[in-house]
Amino acid sequence: MNVNEIDGAASGDPVRSVASVKPVSGVIDSQPTEPVDEVLISSVNELLADITATSEVRAERLARIKSAIDDGTYETTDKMEAALERLLDEIGGVDSGR
Repeated sequence: MNVNEIDGAASGDPVRSVASVKPVSGVIDSQPTEPVDEVLISSVNELLADITATSEVRAERLARIKSAIDDGTYETTDKMEAALERLLDEIGGVDSGR
């Protein structure tokens, strides 16, 4: 068996060794990086602060309304007329005379 022949044809050049390759400077490492998890605590903290502030304001307002209802001072004539006007506007656009 002749190792210098390819498919029965003789090769003119014997097998040569491969020249060493020098590394190229400035090449970026192509190794994949692992994903990094990130938590934005400041955004979450701000959202929670807003919810807490809104809840406190709402609780205070509800306490005032409940107290006014208990005292009998919540339902005033002006409030009833405004509520009636909004209701009439919503159900058919009837003008209440104002």
